[in-house]
This record gives sequence, structure tokens and C-alpha cells, in this order.
Amino acid sequence: MQQEVQRLRERHGKNRAEELILSSRIAVNQQKPGPLIKSIHQTAKDLVGSGIVSKQTIRELDLLCLTPVLPMSAVEIRELRDREGVSQAVLARYINVTPNAVSQWERGEKRPSGAALKMPWLAVTKGLGAIQ
Repeated sequence: MQQEVQRLRERHGKNRAEELILSSRIAVNQQKPGPLIKSIHQTAKDLVGSGIVSKQTIRELDLLCLTPVLPMSAVEIRELRDREGVSQAVLARYINVTPNAVSQWERGEKRPSGAALKMPWLAVTKGLGAIQ
């Protein structure tokens, strides 16, 4: 943890406001951002206009506030489809891929990646209704 703080200091200088904001990254730990991170992010956005916080810092905080996307196994994709009660073709339409892609994912022949992984992950965390 100390190494990360030191790296942030070297990269971003001694500006105390930026140091505190950037060090909040350590607490995130690849989990969904909580209210503290969102509050820090909003405060930092408000401080950009006054020159206290750089646009680079805001870009890094933007990344922290994204919903993390984890790899999905064939079983998880099948469980998602079963939980939502939809066919492979319907799931494919929701996430904008071919039914063949969903079939290959469920059989473990291929794994979703990139944009094709983001939509199923959102469906797992928020339900298919969130991506209509």
C-alpha cells in the first residue's frame, strides 16, 4: 500500500488535494465503488474548475467509478440465462451478439471478452431489465 502512495506522489507531485483523492484508489480494491468514492469523485469534479485538481486525476477517478467487469465462466452464463428465463437467442439480442456466440460461451468453447463481457456482467449484477 505504501508503494502505491509513493508512486502516486511521484507521478502527481505533492499537491495534497490530489494525493488524498488518488490515494482513495487503494480502498477500492476492484469492488463496486461505494458512496465514499462517489462523493470524492464528485468533490474532485467540482475542484477542477478552480485548478486544485487536474483533469488527469478526474480521468483516473472516472475509471474507479466504473462497475468492475470480471470474467464469466460457461456455468455463470448458463445460470444467468436460466435465472432470467430466456433462450440463447433472446439473451443474444439483449447483449448484441449472435446466438451462436452465447452457445459457444455456454459450452466453454469461447469466453466473452471486451464489450461482449460488459453486457452479460451488467445483466448478472442488475438483471436483463437494466440493459433493455
